[in-house]
Amino acid sequence: MTTTKPRITITLEKEAYALLQRMSTQRRKSMSAIVTELLDAAAPSLERASVLMQRAQLAQEDVEEQVEALLRPRVPEELREAWREEEEEMRVAWRASRPNLIVQARQPAARARTAASAQKQKKPKKGARGRT
Repeated sequence: MTTTKPRITITLEKEAYALLQRMSTQRRKSMSAIVTELLDAAAPSLERASVLMQRAQLAQEDVEEQVEALLRPRVPEELREAWREEEEEMRVAWRASRPNLIVQARQPAARARTAASAQKQKKPKKGARGRT
């Protein structure tokens, strides 16, 4: 049976699949038909939720633009440029220091291993006493 309608594939938890299978058997409809009915019933609520989420996103963008507009006149362009340069210098310095941090973190462990192996070497072997 071919259709021109869009198709999707979904992955369900075992419990949801079992419930859908039971509903399908009880109502003598395919699982696909059951899911379609459920989505059709939920469509008005889903549409409202989608509109609200879109409005919230637009409102957030509007607030961000307003905050930026409020800050823009109070901060001279030269100062903003200096901040950008300082931030970039800090990023470069941080990146350059990362390998050193890793090496420094490993050094105490390496020293401990070296000290432990030196102590093992200093211990006299059994039976070595008294022999010349």
